[in-house]
Amino acid sequence: MRALVYRPTDGDIAASLLGGRRPPVHVITHGGAFIVRVPEQEDNVARYLASEIGAYVVVPDFDTAPKVLHPVSEQQAYDVFVWVHNNGEHQGWDGERVSVGGSSSGSQVAFSVITQAIDAGGYIPVALSSEFGVGDISRPDEERPSDKKRPIVSPQLANLVRNTYFVGADPTDPLVSPAYYPRLAEFPPTLIMTAEFDTLRHEMNDLAADMTAKGVEVTHKQFAGVDHGFTHAKPVEVARESVQMIGEHLRKAYASATAEERNLAVVRRFIDGAVNGGDLAVIDETWAEDMVWHGGSMGTFEGRDAYKAFAAANASGAWDDMHLEVHDVITRGDKVVLRFTNAATNVGPFMNAPATGKRAEWLGVGIYTVRDGRIAEAWFAEDTLGILLQLDAIAPPA
Repeated sequence: MRALVYRPTDGDIAASLLGGRRPPVHVITHGGAFIVRVPEQEDNVARYLASEIGAYVVVPDFDTAPKVLHPVSEQQAYDVFVWVHNNGEHQGWDGERVSVGGSSSGSQVAFSVITQAIDAGGYIPVALSSEFGVGDISRPDEERPSDKKRPIVSPQLANLVRNTYFVGADPTDPLVSPAYYPRLAEFPPTLIMTAEFDTLRHEMNDLAADMTAKGVEVTHKQFAGVDHGFTHAKPVEVARESVQMIGEHLRKAYASATAEERNLAVVRRFIDGAVNGGDLAVIDETWAEDMVWHGGSMGTFEGRDAYKAFAAANASGAWDDMHLEVHDVITRGDKVVLRFTNAATNVGPFMNAPATGKRAEWLGVGIYTVRDGRIAEAWFAEDTLGILLQLDAIAPPA
């Protein structure tokens, strides 16, 4: 697939490399009512991000109606995003600092990139930007009023979209209407900009409020006195401010975390939520489906379901009130190494020893491998002998 690529200045590239990181990259999914196929329309935003933020910008030329129907545009855009993530070293950008965004219909495509990434259990963009987007194709035209006599997105244009690219599609499918996506809480920091006279503002304002309520870091602004397309049209003051808001939103996201920091955050989420919090559903969020857990004398478990069953039996069987305290952390590449102390009260049989009601505390080391935002493998070495001695299950050495 053809794509436009905008390159930062040589000075910005050199400065980024001097700081130990390749430049970040932003994928723009172009607008055009799912019919117009002109990625060059994003030129002003792309040039600004490349020259002022120091980011590479990739604008894919994905297919649109009438050549294709839903979900081809969304799938092609996601394929480009995955390629961008996987080819950072070859292309010169940081594949671990990839953001995505779009305007108008391109906003829906950008949202779909993230929903597909979450559903695939893969790498998730560090940020999302949405400008005068569409979030709910199922929304009736009567619920899209405007005080402007002839708004840009008229009922006729909305019907054209429904009857071309989305013909035969379920408008409540989350890949069609991101407002229906059940895992919005897992979205990265999101910028949503709307316009006072835009008929699409209602659904995007509602989506911004819903995502905020679900705990997503959302920056939301409705620009007064303008209609759809304000990043590309007069008044210049609004266009300038909105493009600068995109830049600052992405700059903040690019600076927020390295890949190693994100890997550690995944492991921390597992420990805080599942181990210490007792919420085993966190295992589904943080471990890959085909993960492997090597527990030494505790056994080896292949697959998330098998490990989750082991964790559930452990939580309801041998131990109660378990708490893991991390003392040292080492991160390198996709590895996270922890030295920890675990403590719990023995309430059931443990390694063929009867319950004692005693509280034990023991040392351990865990080595986690994190790939695409999920724990793929872990090796554990815990002081099992120390546990058994504290439970009086075995006699101490003479």
